[in-house]
Amino acid sequence: MFQGRQGSHGPGLGTLPEPWLDGALLERALRRTLPQAADALRYGDPAGDPGLRQALSRRLGDDLGIVATPAQLLTTLGATHALDLVARTLLQPGDAVLVDEPGWAVEFARLTRLGMRLLPVPRGPDGPDLAVMARLLAEHRPRLYVTVSVLHNPTGHTLSLAQAHQILKLAEAHGLTIVEDDTYAWMAPNHAPRLAALDGLQRTVYVSGFSKILAPNWRVGFVAAAPALIERLTDTKLLTTLTSPALLERAVAWCLDQGLLRRHAERVVQRLEGARQRVAQLAEDAGCRFVAPPQGLFGWLDTGVDTDALASRLAADGWLMAPGSLFHAQPRPSTLMRVNFASTQDLRFWQAFVSARRGMNGTAPPVHTR
Repeated sequence: MFQGRQGSHGPGLGTLPEPWLDGALLERALRRTLPQAADALRYGDPAGDPGLRQALSRRLGDDLGIVATPAQLLTTLGATHALDLVARTLLQPGDAVLVDEPGWAVEFARLTRLGMRLLPVPRGPDGPDLAVMARLLAEHRPRLYVTVSVLHNPTGHTLSLAQAHQILKLAEAHGLTIVEDDTYAWMAPNHAPRLAALDGLQRTVYVSGFSKILAPNWRVGFVAAAPALIERLTDTKLLTTLTSPALLERAVAWCLDQGLLRRHAERVVQRLEGARQRVAQLAEDAGCRFVAPPQGLFGWLDTGVDTDALASRLAADGWLMAPGSLFHAQPRPSTLMRVNFASTQDLRFWQAFVSARRGMNGTAPPVHTR
């Protein structure tokens, strides 16, 4: 998740590598906002910078088909903060929450720390297992379903339109609120099915941010929801952080308004396409199998060995990977691992991978060098 200690490499990294990001764009955006630096001497609008909320409203409506006025948007300190605000506003300790499995380890840990009961729903190529979901809804009456509809982490799957409609029907029948985490929106097709677009933010809460595409350390995110819920979320934000940094929010708004973020994202998507092709070949040559077709930033691979043990061996050589056990609500041994296509193109990693796996079972094939 983090950049790791000096001298380490990040095949399991959760963000784009630094060379893929546009530092010059960030500098330009900050210079544009510095004349307004005096605003930092006072608290900003609790709902977030008005200019950013207007830019987000246009982005959601024009690109993703999600109709949300600026008044239906609340800025946050990244998407993780947005998810936390939603949970603190809508849940009480002991409440049940549906989550995708596999899914994001930080979200599992955060909800568990808040005292929630996690109900994992197996995630398939088209979406969650609807039969399991229906059974859990009937048996446990969960309050929320937290999901990544588009470019799911770690599988890369995207929800099908048919599944999306079925999920919304289940939500309506059981009084369920859906929290749609669209963290990887800038790397995904605009036309991919979003529950928030289909539902009109009635039973859905839409969350996203900019750390995956712009800068991990620029903690700017947002949540879109029905007006009444936005009011409650704003109250929770006031109790936890009071406000959010207007200068960074204005810098992001400038990137959006000038079309510079869009062009940067287009370059990243094009570059990722080449990276996926290269990593797919390297993984195949190393004897791995993709459990899901390579899409987006992450690949979900079967290595044939316990990836917790494999991760320990590779970490000793400076390679930080993401073993499959991290992506289960209740960690358990797994032969799967998540790789970051952008940071796993180095042949040296795959040579170290094969060597470490051979040391575990003595059967790993040699890595090819083509």
